[in-house]
Amino acid sequence: MNKTKPTYGSYCILDGQKALWFYADTGAQVDLGFGESAWTAKIYTSDPNKKAGNTTTVDICKITPDGTVTVLASGSEILVDDKKEYNITCEDKGTTTQDFSNGDWLGARVSWSGPATETIRIYYNPSDGKSSYVTSPSTDPGYPTPELHSLVLFSTGLLALAGYSLLTKRRR
Repeated sequence: MNKTKPTYGSYCILDGQKALWFYADTGAQVDLGFGESAWTAKIYTSDPNKKAGNTTTVDICKITPDGTVTVLASGSEILVDDKKEYNITCEDKGTTTQDFSNGDWLGARVSWSGPATETIRIYYNPSDGKSSYVTSPSTDPGYPTPELHSLVLFSTGLLALAGYSLLTKRRR
């Protein structure tokens, strides 16, 4: 996963009223769709007491090769005292589809509603396992390409169907 902000080993600094982008290492290598389902974002942050009352938002986005950003799913949580981990459900946007064309990129945009003069840490690779991440829906075909076992099962099913069809034609 690539990041757009300077990193400090295991975290990024997110300024209030700004966004931090995480995006896939490569674009989609074939056309694929995730279905119209919710995504889950786990956000691990710092300084909960000073940031309480502000909102963290996660947008799951499709970025086309020309740079057009389409928000596919979005969710928010209000930060509370003494809490550093947040499970944010990013609900599907009914006005879009979660379909990717060859070359489209998957990205997660994290923003924070705090004052522009304040910052918050978003942990992405700490040694203690308290990491921020995004989980795709169960309908995920395997980004950037469908998983091999899905292709094998699908192909096997097609071959069996074709064989059955030929067998029934010969019996007539």
